[in-house]
Amino acid sequence: MTSDSAGAFVLLGGSTARRDNLRIRDSGLVLAGGPVAHAIDFDGRQLLLIPLTDEQPGVDDELSRGVSLHTRQLIDAGQRRRYLSVRCEIPALAGTFASLCDDLLAALATDSDDPAGASLGIIGKWRDLLGQSRTQLLSEGQLLGILCELQFLEQLVQLAAPEAALAVWTGPGSERQDFMSSSVSVEIKGCGLRDRIAVEIHGLRQLEEPTDGRLFLWVQHVERVNDDGDSVPDVIGRLDSAGVSRHAVLSLLAGVGYESADEDAYRSVRFELLDRRAYEITPSFPRLVPANLTNPGNADRLLSVRYTLDLTDRNAEPRPMEYPIDVVNTLAEAIR
Repeated sequence: MTSDSAGAFVLLGGSTARRDNLRIRDSGLVLAGGPVAHAIDFDGRQLLLIPLTDEQPGVDDELSRGVSLHTRQLIDAGQRRRYLSVRCEIPALAGTFASLCDDLLAALATDSDDPAGASLGIIGKWRDLLGQSRTQLLSEGQLLGILCELQFLEQLVQLAAPEAALAVWTGPGSERQDFMSSSVSVEIKGCGLRDRIAVEIHGLRQLEEPTDGRLFLWVQHVERVNDDGDSVPDVIGRLDSAGVSRHAVLSLLAGVGYESADEDAYRSVRFELLDRRAYEITPSFPRLVPANLTNPGNADRLLSVRYTLDLTDRNAEPRPMEYPIDVVNTLAEAIR
């Protein structure tokens, strides 16, 4: 599902027609006060203009750094009209703002009696994702981990409903593996080393298979590139187009410090996929798990256990699965 608002802003970007110093395109939604419109102002900022009747109250809100809400008057066809102006204040939030506009249009289509209240409600829903940008950006390694999880999610969405796929993505939380259903779990790893495929395993339970289920290890070997390749904002945009809620994805990523206001910086951190491997975790797989201990009950008392697993030799046992996509198929079947 492509964002209607994102498409409207793209079209406005190439338009030269102006109305009261704004480039305006009607959204197709008509309220009591008139048609709701997408717009771009002289500063290049994106807006959603919501018409008000003389009786409907206005509102102003500047509590979010990324989006402002003001009541203003504009001249339309020679007449002065009142509008609520929802304005994107940070260009890097363009994708997020378009999704916010889609949410707001849907809310207004359902309940148009109080545009000001609907606008405040939707902005409040998105407020945590529109706030102050972090003073410290995520590292390249953190972005690589997020990218690999999002790319796996993207493949899963092609085979299962977006809501079901999103529900089993547990990577941004504190769960044991990155994707977990009742019967299938998948741990996602990325490796950016030049001459070796090696991944770091965290704790004694990350590669411990579920009691009544299957566990897979998904590994992506990548190379940092300046052009082409893929970035975290790129995948978030594609997921949005595939029907995965941008708000839901960004809300999950906020837990690991990802903020959409930093997307201009993150868009320049790009990786090219060199190799992709998948392994099913069996008792013979090289790993450290509680069963290796003399007393497995002491596993949770061993803190900060980390070790590096070398998977460079494709011919070494256990060998990777012949078709990595089988992992995606298996998880998709489990959540259908």
